[in-house]
Amino acid sequence: MKIAKVAKSRGHTDKLQASAMTKFSWFSDPAEWTVYDRFVAHAMNASGQDTQARLLNFYAALEKRRFTELTRHIQAELDEWKPMPLFGARVLDKLMMLHGARELQPRWADNTISIATSFLEVLPAEWRDSVEHVAGKVERAIDARAFLHG
Repeated sequence: MKIAKVAKSRGHTDKLQASAMTKFSWFSDPAEWTVYDRFVAHAMNASGQDTQARLLNFYAALEKRRFTELTRHIQAELDEWKPMPLFGARVLDKLMMLHGARELQPRWADNTISIATSFLEVLPAEWRDSVEHVAGKVERAIDARAFLHG
């Protein structure tokens, strides 16, 4: 947060760029945590007077909903999938992002899902089956509704 506050204080930005800083940090160390943005904050009902308060409330909500534990369950399923390495935390991040976006920007969320579906449809059948198989395993590994609704 310090870097984001300094950037704002020097006039490099009008707002506190918490989302950008968490994304930058995630690329450095992506395991078992996720980035902050307005969609995921909305999905976790993280409110507050300012960005910093919402950010802190967001990570508190993740802790309350056992985010790290759930990412480990997802990661166990993904680690068995050989085509490419994926992060369990990123799976939950996408779930939160789309959940939040459906209320804040439904058209964007629908378009994102449509693009992903179209991509899946053009994959060779063997790859598509593999993706759907691991997605099913992940879906059975966690209770997504309970996570999203706290």
